[in-house]
Amino acid sequence: MQAPPYKTFAVDIVTAYLHIVALHTWIRWRQYMWDPNLVELLQLMGEAMRKRQWPKEVGKSLVHHIRWFSRALLVLQVVVVIWGYQVLPMPAMEFAMDAPSDASARSTTFAFAHSVMMFLAIPGHVPSLLAGYGFFLFVCRIHSLDSKRIESIIEGKGQGSKLRQFHTDAEIMPLANECGDLIDGAQRRLTATCSKFGFLTMHQLAYTFSQLSLIVMDFTGDIYHTDGMDLDDERFRKLGYSCWHLAIAVVGLAGLLIIPAATTATFDRCFHSVYLGLRKRGASERLSVQMASDMSFQIEGFTLMTAQVSFKSVGLFLSIVFTCFSVYIELDNR
Repeated sequence: MQAPPYKTFAVDIVTAYLHIVALHTWIRWRQYMWDPNLVELLQLMGEAMRKRQWPKEVGKSLVHHIRWFSRALLVLQVVVVIWGYQVLPMPAMEFAMDAPSDASARSTTFAFAHSVMMFLAIPGHVPSLLAGYGFFLFVCRIHSLDSKRIESIIEGKGQGSKLRQFHTDAEIMPLANECGDLIDGAQRRLTATCSKFGFLTMHQLAYTFSQLSLIVMDFTGDIYHTDGMDLDDERFRKLGYSCWHLAIAVVGLAGLLIIPAATTATFDRCFHSVYLGLRKRGASERLSVQMASDMSFQIEGFTLMTAQVSFKSVGLFLSIVFTCFSVYIELDNR
């Protein structure tokens, strides 16, 4: 007899491995907090605010988004921790306290020890993993604002800035070169961040898709084949156990794929903004096209193991993955 909540081997594997991924996340982010690349990025953001290189609304919006996201992250962490308590240590504790007559002393002792360990581990490891996704979103957001400085500078959107019109291409070349240096620096800083988190991101993605794959196999097993909606307490907790992992996997997908793709999309818009900005300031069509074209070669966006993460690549990847899941479910039901 296995002590709860060890009921389904597939999901139990990802439960045990969650602690390793969470520990890796905590160590990586703790090391990154004082990384020179992050310090440089934040200093540039502070300098841009002081020099009014952004409209006032940008600063207010950033502060508002940080406050809103911090509250949402805290609520998510609390919900997932309480949910985890209900499906992990609580069943084991109930089994240990009210063990059936045929349960051995060894199984009850193991259930009690496991319950105590889960009560101590969940509040540390699960919020660490979710906070890692949250910090990742924050850093990507800062990188996006870093690229948007070009649009603010070239179009004169800063607070109190005066939009100067140029009459010749020679006059506007210093501004065009400044924009080129800005996008080159922004891409360099983003590439440095990608290199810092390449291994962690791959590790988290592998874990996330392992969660999804094993949960799909678990859902299609006989353990969840019930008559209608007639779920007893044990089946309901087994379902909650798998859904708990599913919720973490969905958050991981959004944080690890959608956010980097959005960052790439922001960088990809830079050369279009440069073209429009130069034309607006009086540059010729030839110079504007040339500068925008040159910038398009500088821009890579967010990369993972040298591969660009874009909405197109993410959509293609997810469509292949979920098609495989659908085929598996269809074949399993036959």
